[in-house]
Amino acid sequence: LADAKEREHRKHQQEKVDREKAWFEKRLSEIEKMTLKGIQPNIDRLMRKHKDDCDEIKCQTDVAKQKLEVQSEQELMTRLQGGIGSRAKRACCQIEKAERIIDGRGGQYQETLQHGA
Repeated sequence: LADAKEREHRKHQQEKVDREKAWFEKRLSEIEKMTLKGIQPNIDRLMRKHKDDCDEIKCQTDVAKQKLEVQSEQELMTRLQGGIGSRAKRACCQIEKAERIIDGRGGQYQETLQHGA
């Protein structure tokens, strides 16, 4: 009789433990769902903000790249114009020298033609 009562008592204890464990697991699952539902808007907001930040950084990078390209093109044009300008100046100087030489010789040649003729 005592043995049967002991088994009955253990059975009730085990059922109680099982009920408490089931209640705890159910409550834990509910808390996890509520927590996820509760933080999901924050997660979504953070993800949108991150995407916006990435888009802004990409835009800033594109603008900086375009500015550098324009600056490089302007520097190249300045160098080319400077190079062309200095070459043109040298060519003009050489032409002027040649003209002076020709004028000087031409004058002598003209005199030779006039005296010789």
